Amino acid sequence: MWPKRVVLALLCVWDQGLSAASLSFAAAEFVPFVSVKDGQPGGPVTDIVKQACREAKIDCSFKVQSWKTSRDEITQGKVDGLFVASWERERAEWLNFSLPLLRTEWGYFVPTSDARVYSGLKSLTGYHVGVFGPSSSSEALERLKPVLNLDVQMSQDDLANVRRMLAGELDAVYMNRDVALSLLQRNGLEGQVRYVVGDSGRNYHLAFGKQADVQVVGQFNRALRQMFKANEVRQMLTRNQLEPARWSAIYQPK
Repeated sequence: MWPKRVVLALLCVWDQGLSAASLSFAAAEFVPFVSVKDGQPGGPVTDIVKQACREAKIDCSFKVQSWKTSRDEITQGKVDGLFVASWERERAEWLNFSLPLLRTEWGYFVPTSDARVYSGLKSLTGYHVGVFGPSSSSEALERLKPVLNLDVQMSQDDLANVRRMLAGELDAVYMNRDVALSLLQRNGLEGQVRYVVGDSGRNYHLAFGKQADVQVVGQFNRALRQMFKANEVRQMLTRNQLEPARWSAIYQPK
């Protein structure tokens, strides 16, 4: 039998070790997934991360910064995780990804006054298309440009692209579906634009740097999986009109 004092001392050290578990996260504003208020991230994905931290009993801190800054800091071990991120082979060299949280897609919007039937990308042949860029979205359009004879017009303002389309200066705009629907709703334009062709679906994840504490990240990911099993993640996403990752349907009642 160990002396009672030794047992109590070991329990104290063990408890301190648990309470010391921490993770630091960085996020870029990306409405509707991540919003920013008073310099801190908010929105449904942030809420999911905070809830997983609470359930895992991890002390989590958050800050808002650009993707580029987050990439630099996560590779230097200055921050543990970031959100949101889609899986890419190059990113997997410096990031470990969580379970997919949600599914989104990119596609084309046209004015509701355009009553044409769109049966696929070929329906957009010869179109003048607005896109936020330079960006991965504009790069995707540039690859299609010679195939569909597109006139790709880049801008750093998604809303300006939509307004140009409604003014007849563009035939369509190419955007993330959920970002566009949120933008249209916030600006009272949802009845003037419709989504006609989706061409690129992907999942969004949380991601952790290779230098983050493996045990703490594992603790966090176990709590996140339990949230999926309890349908908490699904509910937090659907109440914000976001689509949960399709794999999570395995936890839906039959």
